[in-house]
Amino acid sequence: MQQDVTKPPVHLAGEITQWVGDTTCAISHFSMKLAL
Repeated sequence: MQQDVTKPPVHLAGEITQWVGDTTCAISHFSMKLAL
């Protein structure tokens, strides 16, 4: 039962990491378009 208490933060951290990765990718593509 205690695992249910620790899972949400880990899941949230995973979502934040994925969001940061997606944002970084979007910024990289945007910068490439500006460079071209």
